[in-house]
Amino acid sequence: MPINRVFILSAAVAATVFASGAIAQNDPKGLDALNNDRLLSELSKRNLTGLLDHAFDKSSVPDAKRNAIRAGAALSRLQLDPNITLNDRRKLVAEFVKALPQLLPQMSDSTALILDANILIEHGVLVDQRLLEYFGTNSTIMSRMQPVTDAVQQMLAKGRDQAVQVADKAANNWPNGKSAWERADQQATIAEYTRNIINYSSAIALDKAAEARVKFLDEGITYLTAFDTEENENRADVKFYLAKLYMAKSTPESLKMARDAYAFVLEKGNKANLGQQFDARFLAVVTEINAKDPKAAAEKQAGLEAWVKQAKFDGPESQAEVQVSLSALKYRTLLLESEIATG
Repeated sequence: MPINRVFILSAAVAATVFASGAIAQNDPKGLDALNNDRLLSELSKRNLTGLLDHAFDKSSVPDAKRNAIRAGAALSRLQLDPNITLNDRRKLVAEFVKALPQLLPQMSDSTALILDANILIEHGVLVDQRLLEYFGTNSTIMSRMQPVTDAVQQMLAKGRDQAVQVADKAANNWPNGKSAWERADQQATIAEYTRNIINYSSAIALDKAAEARVKFLDEGITYLTAFDTEENENRADVKFYLAKLYMAKSTPESLKMARDAYAFVLEKGNKANLGQQFDARFLAVVTEINAKDPKAAAEKQAGLEAWVKQAKFDGPESQAEVQVSLSALKYRTLLLESEIATG
């Protein structure tokens, strides 16, 4: 896969999940370990419709709550069904987002909130984000994407806040609470770091004149800049996310910052990460389009195309995707030239 489609989380996520699993080993196993609300959610996720309906009736669960619990299982279907169509994926995402106001008060586990938010990012944000990056502003895509990014923001914010509460409680039990504090503090950082990366997605789903768009971009830049240090071994990744925020802001100063950040990724980033290397070159062209400089855009596109010829992408499907993206980029550059020529 040449282009990054799966949202990359810190390895710390896996550590927190493992830690949570280790802690739970002495707890009751299976469905017996769940309270009533979690039992209903688990039955729904496992698609045990007969048992679920029986549990609904036995507990006299109101219709609104039944619909919310069924919607919560949409994330599991998104994650577990490899053959799901794009249309069905969008329906499940919309189903979950619609039910989130009823679901969110029941969601109190920070690890689960972070992981669920990332399922929503992968299946509900990244495809539309890529379309906007390919073709530019599109009101239909933006209106579909905005409620999903809003949902992700809410889930990550709650995950952060829940983790902070756990960390504060553990800190009051020092030194016995040291391990619990470390896990919770790590989860809070992951949630907030991810949320600020998604600020880019939230911003491009909004009209360029919207005040909220600028706020998302500025908050993301301010937060991620703290990680842009020489000591950070993942600095190229931070630069990549910062570059996208700067690019979307599209002021003369921010566009210069975007150019410098993409250049850093190309020089210092992992050359084996073809997805990021492609994206950095691709979005460097978009940066020049945002700057309304067709000559610079054409020059950088030529460099991208030369790089693509020697890059070894996986399979014909990936190669076809790259060619589609190059064609879209060339069209946007030619369109910019035409707009400038006609005034």
